[in-house]
Amino acid sequence: RSALGSLPLCRRVLVLVLFAALAPTHAAQSSASQTVRIGILINQDGILVQSEGPIEAGDVATQAVQTLAAGAYEFRSHSQGIDGGINRFGPVVRLRAAGPLQVGLRRYRGLVEIRRTPSGKLTAINELDLEEYLYGVIKMEIDPRFPPEALRAQAVAARTYALQNLGRFAAEGYDLRATTDSQAYGGITAEDPRTTAAVDATRDLVMTFSGRPILAVYHTDSGGATESSEFVWG
Repeated sequence: RSALGSLPLCRRVLVLVLFAALAPTHAAQSSASQTVRIGILINQDGILVQSEGPIEAGDVATQAVQTLAAGAYEFRSHSQGIDGGINRFGPVVRLRAAGPLQVGLRRYRGLVEIRRTPSGKLTAINELDLEEYLYGVIKMEIDPRFPPEALRAQAVAARTYALQNLGRFAAEGYDLRATTDSQAYGGITAEDPRTTAAVDATRDLVMTFSGRPILAVYHTDSGGATESSEFVWG
């Protein structure tokens, strides 16, 4: 997805095979459940959050928790923090519900955190389990109609990439972005039973070198040519 360019999808598995063939890389089980924080909307004037059930809203600054009725809420920045309509919060509010939360046009598992940025804008962060995050990644990066082994190879690459890049955007309050700055992520809206099965079939499986996750970059479409990694990363 990054600097290798973009292979035709039918060659994606070959890329992963080449990674394994050209370096002493091996598959390993990652540690137990890992939480990831994904920047899903960055520096927005307003963020619309909807839920079919009550929303628990926790103000990080005061530790106060409010229960918001089911419905839609538009969060905006104000001088002291975040304005949620009739509710006001400090600079960070954490939202969770019994079911998915919709942020903008997409629905998400886990919780959603809204942060006021230094520029006075708002950023929405989806915090959830790594494996559930991958449910919303794989279909965005590979055609779910591809053979199951191709989907599983993609799941291993995406999981490895996520773990290797944890904390990349820590200064902004999250680990990864939901765009091709990291990996495309679409939440529940982007899930597919075939790609979900690929994630479950490879649960906790990552590619490592010397005991650490490799930089498992990949790409969607190269236009028919690629470049040697040494000319990109040295």
